[in-house]
Amino acid sequence: MLDTKDEFTRYVITRLGRTANRDDLIMEVCHKKGLDWDDAEAWINSVAEEHSRAISWRQAPAFIALCAIAGLGGLYLAARAFYAMILPFLAYQRGLDQYSSLTIYAGALWSYIPMFIAGAGLTAGAVIGLVKIFIRLRYNETLDT
Repeated sequence: MLDTKDEFTRYVITRLGRTANRDDLIMEVCHKKGLDWDDAEAWINSVAEEHSRAISWRQAPAFIALCAIAGLGGLYLAARAFYAMILPFLAYQRGLDQYSSLTIYAGALWSYIPMFIAGAGLTAGAVIGLVKIFIRLRYNETLDT
């Protein structure tokens, strides 16, 4: 199956790209290549260093999807809370009596502020995560550090 050095190197790159447990991978290399632990670990580290860009690109889609989901969820939370906070003022401006009691609104406002802060925090964290991912991909660093 993994007869040549190139095939085995590609296999290790694929496993590292899928964030495999390094100890399990070292054990597998020990069995398949007949190396002792230290030699197998040194070989895997050299492969990881030499092919770090390919490994990072294999890991990137999962991290990008995670950031996108967090960002969209954060935007939804922040927008929903902002709309709930501004709705009474819009109703009052249009002359609707639906939200005329501002004392009820003042009590409800405190439940929407944490929701807005959480949504803004999720969105900011997702943007920061995406920026870090693209910087690491640009400068050829692995994503698991």
